[in-house]
Amino acid sequence: MCPDVFELRKDGFLYILNENPPEELRESVIAAEEICPTGAITIEQ
Repeated sequence: MCPDVFELRKDGFLYILNENPPEELRESVIAAEEICPTGAITIEQ
């Protein structure tokens, strides 16, 4: 979900590719936060 912002690599870690994504990706970022099975994604507003 939202590959322009997050990347889950083979090592099992989630990497942030863009710490300040554009507004048009907001819905995708929120969806990624909601479905993250480990809770690793938290959005600060």
